[in-house]
Amino acid sequence: MSERSPFNKIISVNLIVLLAYAIAIKLFATLSGGGEEQMTYVILIGLASGAHVLLDLLVALILALAGKRDASLGFLASAPLVLLIGAGVCFGGAAIDLSGVRSR
Repeated sequence: MSERSPFNKIISVNLIVLLAYAIAIKLFATLSGGGEEQMTYVILIGLASGAHVLLDLLVALILALAGKRDASLGFLASAPLVLLIGAGVCFGGAAIDLSGVRSR
């Protein structure tokens, strides 16, 4: 069995992290109550995804300056993936209504 390259590992971990905080933010927005669960979710996931992309770009720059090309390219490639998939998760998650989960 061949080992995965750092490039693939970095992209996989970034997408798993995106999934984890998308679920956490959706549950937080749903359980916090109020009538604006979808708007709360869209704003929070947008901010979190934007921060994730900026962090990926910053880490890619630091690793490139340190001479670690494969790792730098992994973070550089995951930034647009997180941006595109994060936008889909943002609007898709807003369309999902979990109001039945909330305890009354």
